[in-house]
Amino acid sequence: FSLGEKEITEERAKVFLPSTANVLIAQIFELLQEKKTGEALRFITEELVDKGVDLPQYCVDAVAMARVMLVAKGTQNLNLLDEDYDADIATRLKQLSTKMSDPELLRLLSSLVRVLQETKYADIPQLPLEMMVVELCGTQLAPVIQNVIPGQDPGSRTVVTQAPPVIPAKVESQSASL
Repeated sequence: FSLGEKEITEERAKVFLPSTANVLIAQIFELLQEKKTGEALRFITEELVDKGVDLPQYCVDAVAMARVMLVAKGTQNLNLLDEDYDADIATRLKQLSTKMSDPELLRLLSSLVRVLQETKYADIPQLPLEMMVVELCGTQLAPVIQNVIPGQDPGSRTVVTQAPPVIPAKVESQSASL
């Protein structure tokens, strides 16, 4: 071998070859940070499920990556990321760590820990991950009733957040007419 070694260990290979899982995890983290719900949901289907990624292991690796990001940011030493990841992934994670607030990063890690547990027992393994995406991106999936107020500019809308009042049906008195 060009390194002068007869055998390349897994540890030595990690230095030169980025883990596919790490690339996929960094991608979903970036989509989450950018609040790109649709793209993140498609990513889960197209890049993880359709390609046969082991979702429980993916979640284990994602928890580990988010933890290192949290520790690196918490200790104000983002160079800790260089110790666990190749240069490209470490750079991406450093950028994410600076873009994300402490509460966002903590929420990501907390959500991933929950997803890890739920994924192990889910009938649809990707469902907990998909729910996390919707939750973290702040997407409202329920339809919102919007009405244009008469006389108002058609471009502006008012959001109706509750159902109209229910008007009871007219009850006729039943008087005994004998």
